[in-house]
Amino acid sequence: MTEEQIKAGIAKVICTCFVNRRATTSRHEIVVDFESPDVLDEMEQRNLVRASEDRNDYRPTIGTFALLGDEHELYQKARAAFERTIRTLLHLYRDEGCGVDHEPYEFAVRANRLHSDEAPFELISLGLYLAAESGALQLMKMSGDQLTVENFRVAEQVIRMRDVARWWKQRVQVSREPLRHFTVPIEQLHAAAYELVDENEVIAESFDQNGFWSLINPKVATEARSRFEAGHYADAVESALKVVAEEVRRRTGLKTDGSELMHKAFSLKKPHLVFENPIPATKESMQQGYMEIFAGTMTGIRNPKAHGLVQLDRRRCIHFIFLASLLADKIDEAVDN
Repeated sequence: MTEEQIKAGIAKVICTCFVNRRATTSRHEIVVDFESPDVLDEMEQRNLVRASEDRNDYRPTIGTFALLGDEHELYQKARAAFERTIRTLLHLYRDEGCGVDHEPYEFAVRANRLHSDEAPFELISLGLYLAAESGALQLMKMSGDQLTVENFRVAEQVIRMRDVARWWKQRVQVSREPLRHFTVPIEQLHAAAYELVDENEVIAESFDQNGFWSLINPKVATEARSRFEAGHYADAVESALKVVAEEVRRRTGLKTDGSELMHKAFSLKKPHLVFENPIPATKESMQQGYMEIFAGTMTGIRNPKAHGLVQLDRRRCIHFIFLASLLADKIDEAVDN
């Protein structure tokens, strides 16, 4: 089998187990059946499957269903479930906003009232599971096995998904894109890595199987990941930088925004947040430097994006997410003044 056929096969096993038995699929079963652990690891890294914390079991993502192909029965069921669910969530958001708790059965009744045909509860449950991945829910409670949404609120993200068919199409397209491999021989990458490490340096950790998200500040990842994985790169960056601004406001109590917020928060004369250093000159340089980085990021990246002046590709989006993550980490490190 080709690599793409192996991925489709793995996807079929995981989706079938999830939809028909509401269960996860063990890593052991997948590896024995397909003898391609590296392919499974790549799928996990690209969010084409989701692993348990110990990586012994797998459950599907939207990307897993996407690999089945448009004609597959389970793909069509997932798409129908997702679109019905998002339309109902949008209706709820317009009526009630974000602050109301909902349970699946009550939600299913409402969903069926809004549509001409009645769907079984299992379809709505699947739709809620997929909607949680997309960022359309504020999850209040998941089942212990992480397979079922038990209580939720509607997230503001749903208003961005009002063209649900288009959103789904973009997410599926991203999932089906082939992996772009490095052209540099792996031996050269290994050699470069060894050359960059001091012989006395202890490497505390290595990359895990979650891709670059394992390196991203958790608050940033929570807001940006679902948008990034759906291919909404500009929205992912805007959400990541919104986290930065909100964290500064939370720490300082300031009510302003943009570069003004950052200049006040990290001011040299009357700072609210300070970057400590035992050497006074270094401390002052750090304070001024980071103040300018924070302010410049708001002016040069977030504002043009908010005004619709920036179009981002996947690579540049990753760069900006790392920048937002760095700034979020620096806020955590800063000391209240």
